[in-house]
Amino acid sequence: MIYEIGCKGEKIMLKIDSFEELNNALYYAKPNDSMYVSLESEKGYIQAAGSNNHFTVEIRIKLLAGFKHYRLGQKDTINVWTEILSEVGSINLLIHEVFSFEIVKKIIGCYIQGFSESDFRMVYNLRNITKQFI
Repeated sequence: MIYEIGCKGEKIMLKIDSFEELNNALYYAKPNDSMYVSLESEKGYIQAAGSNNHFTVEIRIKLLAGFKHYRLGQKDTINVWTEILSEVGSINLLIHEVFSFEIVKKIIGCYIQGFSESDFRMVYNLRNITKQFI
């Protein structure tokens, strides 16, 4: 997988093949840094962005014709909107879609290990935001 991280205006591209390599790449990142992370694979990509230990995670799944794009959230949905700041700007999202940096690393690790859409659905709420990208 191709891994991209942006932090404090810097952009780094790496090839990541395991959760251990991901942890090594993120070792120096601090939860309070404004940053984004993106991992691309043949099936789509996963991305996370945020700062001050408030991050959002999105996955895009390639289909034969088009794609599906989801924002992950905790299972207990709370329909209250909030805003987080990141390297890519401000992001409006539901409060249950905000994760700590440690949880983000675990979610990305699951993606590296091959989690499918249905695997993520078992653990997280997936809000379909595909229309924002078409």
